[in-house]
Formats: sequence, structure tokens, C-alpha cells
Amino acid sequence: MIYHFPDRYRRSLERPLTRFIYYRPTEGAEPSEARHYFGHGVLGEIFPDSRESGKWYAPILTGEQRFLNAVPIRDANGVYYETGSADKVPQFQFYAVREIGEIEYQRILIAGGITSSAQLSPLVTTETILTTGYMPGLKPPSDALREIFEIPKGTGYVPSGKEPPSIFESANLQERARKDHQETLELIRQATVRLGGSTFYNNYLDLYLRIGERRYFIEAKSLNNPQRAVDRMRYGMGQLFDYRVRLEAEIAGAAPVLAFGRVPPSEVSWIGEILEGNGVAFVAAEQHRIVALNSTARSLPFAEPL
Repeated sequence: MIYHFPDRYRRSLERPLTRFIYYRPTEGAEPSEARHYFGHGVLGEIFPDSRESGKWYAPILTGEQRFLNAVPIRDANGVYYETGSADKVPQFQFYAVREIGEIEYQRILIAGGITSSAQLSPLVTTETILTTGYMPGLKPPSDALREIFEIPKGTGYVPSGKEPPSIFESANLQERARKDHQETLELIRQATVRLGGSTFYNNYLDLYLRIGERRYFIEAKSLNNPQRAVDRMRYGMGQLFDYRVRLEAEIAGAAPVLAFGRVPPSEVSWIGEILEGNGVAFVAAEQHRIVALNSTARSLPFAEPL
């Protein structure tokens, strides 16, 4: 989903598309997984934690790809998979992030049942998903809306059951850790509180507002790269329309709002018209306020004129 780590590991993880293997220590693990390698993945471009100095996030681009078989720390001959030696013990207690050689990496994957053809298949990542269009989830959300009094750091994700988030859920949750995404939602939340309203969210829905008799549900999109504005718009529209159906019991009658982390470039100002034609209010964060970017948004009580 996303990896949160201290500055001491930054140099090891700052290269995009770094491959990694999941290792499960004893603490908090089930007996069948304790001191085992259980999956692999690929990291994206790291970015700083905007709320905690000296901490970073690394998006896990491929989701949680589990091995077919959990792999113990030693092979049948007593050799540590990670070091290729029976005597050299991996630095489990001292380093959560450790570099291993290519041969050792491949041996763990093979022991886990990952074939070479699987490794060479086209890489579907959380980044490519965000540029190719939103796909509705395979099952309806199971977590209830919960009231929110401050936009949480990180993803705000609350696990339910043992199943990890799908790659589509991971794509959404990774955005939640980005600074402009959090700041945009916090501006909307604060404006709602000033208006006497209340705010809610869950693992899927970024924000749900109640202001008097009016109801709104918000999908926010980070916009660190302004050239991705159209992709973000398309993906956000898909989410809003999907949630309106899948969360009908929770948000019936609520108006959809797409919020960007910044005002998009003038050459794609037509985004507001597209959203207007689909009944979606379009807003963005701008100089510590939320501004309206289409006609529908100008009627929102928490948005100001651009």
C-alpha cells in the first residue's frame, strides 16, 4: 500500500522502481508467517511526510503481491536466503531496510513460487492505474462512515479483516498521504465546521459533509504534476459516480464534488465545463482557501470565487 520510513533509509529507497521483498518479524505475526518472507513488490518515487520531519513515504506501486508459499529465513540446507551463508546472520534487529544481492533476491522469489515469466509480465502499478481510468471495485465497501475532527496523517486507512487493499484501493490511499491532498481536505473540513456542519470519511470516501439540510461527498485529487490534471479529472469522476451507487445507503441525496490540490493550468480550464455537464462541482485549493472552478461549485457554501 504505502511504506512510512525514517530518514536513515532514504538513500536506499530514493531510486524509483526499486524492487523489494516483504519480511515478517516475530512480533505481531501469526506463527505461520513469523520470520518468513511472504511477498514482493516495487516502490515508486518517495516523498516527504508533510507532518513529521525526518519521515518519508514510498508508494508501493504493485500492491501487496504475496508469494504462493511463505519462505523461511533458511533453506533446507540451513543457509540463510538473505545472505547466502549458513554463518552470516541477516541484520534483522538493526535494519528494517536491508540491501540483498540479485542472486539472493531471485532465490527467495523462486522459493516463494514466483516464476520468471511472472516477473517479466507488464507492470501494472498504482501510477498506471491512475492514468488509464478508474475501475469500480469488485465488492462494496465494508467500513462505515466515521466522523472526522482532523484530516489524519498518512492514509487514514483502517484495516478490516485480513485481506490487503487491492491495487485500486492502494492507488487511492497513496494519494491521501500527499501534502496537497491532505491540505485541501483540511481546508474543506475547517470551512464546514465554521458553517456549523460535520464531516465524515471512510477507507473509500475522502470526505462527506453535512451542512444543515445539505449533503456533499468529496473526492480529492493531488496535483503535484499539473500536466496530469486531465487524468486526475477522469479518475476522480469515475470514483464519484461509482461511490454514488455503491454508497447509496450512506450518501443518498449528497451532491458530488471533485477537489484538486491546486488550480489546474489555464489550458485545461475546460475541465470545469466537463464536470459541470455531469453535475459535478469543481473546486481547488488556492492560497489557503477553497475556490470554485465551475458554476455548480459557486453555490457551495464552503467555496469562494476564484
